[in-house]
Amino acid sequence: GETGGTETHTHSDMTIKTDGPTQIEQKEIEKGNEGSEKIASPTHTHTLDLSFDSATSLPPYRDTIFARAEYVSSGTLESPVFDTGIEGATWNAFFKDETTEEGVTGIEMAVRASDTPFEQGDASPAWTDPADGLPTGRYMQWKATLTTTDSTKTPVLHAVRVYYY
Repeated sequence: GETGGTETHTHSDMTIKTDGPTQIEQKEIEKGNEGSEKIASPTHTHTLDLSFDSATSLPPYRDTIFARAEYVSSGTLESPVFDTGIEGATWNAFFKDETTEEGVTGIEMAVRASDTPFEQGDASPAWTDPADGLPTGRYMQWKATLTTTDSTKTPVLHAVRVYYY
């Protein structure tokens, strides 16, 4: 089964509690550890290895739990479109607070603005790199693309601050 958050689910030979992200190593639990309790990440996978005893034709089994957080190689987060209420508003400054590991994880930002209203997900106005200059316009939006080359590590975007006048 699947579980997440702080739910608990029970197997015939153990109880699994999920309690937020934690450093998890592969655990092998042999049947018969009644009442044993293991901590797992909010998302984990169960793999069941089956073998058959020719004498009884009953499938004795070993339940192996793999609980390792794995991240996708990239993902994108878009802000809502902000209405500054000021035609021709100028972005004065743009900052991001992040935690990354050089050469392993990263966060690339893009920005766009226009005096013409637009919706999140619209193709126009075009996205630009804030390092190339900040756009002007009443309606503003930013986008963050988070990347990793190690599926066990993820960048963290703590905050984005936009100043305009």
